[in-house]
Amino acid sequence: MPGESQNDSFDYAPHALRLDGREWIIVIAIVLLFALLAPRLWNRAERFEPPADYRMPYALSDDYWLYRRHLEKAADDGRSVFVIGDSVIWGEYVTPHGTLSHFLNEQPGHTHRFVNAGVNGLFPLALEGLIRDFGQPLKGRKVIVHANLLWMTSPEADLSAEKEQKFNHEPLVPQFSVPIPCYRAKTDRRLSHLANRKVSLFSWSKHLQISYFDPTGVPAWTLEKGNDRRNPLAQITRKIPEEPDHDPDRGETSPRHRPWSEGGRGSQNFAWVPPGESLQRAAFQRLVRLLQSRGNEVLVVIGPLNEHMIADENRPPYQNLKREMVRWFDEQKISHLSPPLLPGDLYGDASHPLTAGYQRLAGELAGTPEFQAWSK
Repeated sequence: MPGESQNDSFDYAPHALRLDGREWIIVIAIVLLFALLAPRLWNRAERFEPPADYRMPYALSDDYWLYRRHLEKAADDGRSVFVIGDSVIWGEYVTPHGTLSHFLNEQPGHTHRFVNAGVNGLFPLALEGLIRDFGQPLKGRKVIVHANLLWMTSPEADLSAEKEQKFNHEPLVPQFSVPIPCYRAKTDRRLSHLANRKVSLFSWSKHLQISYFDPTGVPAWTLEKGNDRRNPLAQITRKIPEEPDHDPDRGETSPRHRPWSEGGRGSQNFAWVPPGESLQRAAFQRLVRLLQSRGNEVLVVIGPLNEHMIADENRPPYQNLKREMVRWFDEQKISHLSPPLLPGDLYGDASHPLTAGYQRLAGELAGTPEFQAWSK
């Protein structure tokens, strides 16, 4: 254009941003400071006052950062005894007021506070990882551990089958140290899982995602209908979601809360995994050793598996598995209890009691001299 110099009409590319050594040190220091302080400061900002009989909400089952915080809160009470395990401890068919920990708290003469530290969908290979990386608040405390033989009913349940399969709590299983034949995640995914477990900043970030956005990620939340014009920051209310007051899937008014036999189901044959070949059994043993190494006083409760569902000809391998488990506990001098089999109508399925089943189980456990001596 007339009147313009060559320099005026030339578009210069932006200068590259280059940091010298001192500036890189400052940036790294700021990032590290944020990584250390942000999760801790968030603990003060986010409202979390768990009520009596609190358990991890079903929708937050994968929020392992919140699980650790739940343990920390409960550990503030010196009377707390932690009950850890899978959905049997969590209470698949019952409300928070119908669980084993709830009814243990109702037993006469006990001054302890039994804490529901179960998580829905867990199994020994995942429980081991959960306690190893998020269970530090349990150190030195009394812990009841549930041993569920359901996870040895088949190679698929044991995760020792060769065919690839999807399963809950994939991030918690051993990513490299223990070969799991059915687990085929690529190396980058495994490394990501380890980072989320080992680095507090990452597990905190995952907590924000699960608690306030779509569990599949913030981008997925923004794509949902009606969210395109919403401010994502407004979602972070600093109040952790709670269980619904009336859960249609749980509680005595739920259609799911009924005896297993009402659906016309009969006895079954299970493809029991031999003790020496079971990945879940080995993981459970490692878990118990881990707890002992942290100074925990451990009591293992075996069952209550719904033996009414096991076909007569399929009982010998089950009894053998149970004897092998008891033998190992005896050899390792680990306190353990095998409560009596509950009546069939107190089970909702192969391993989960209904409300009256938990109440009866708590009474059976609390009434034994072994439990009373251990819990003092």
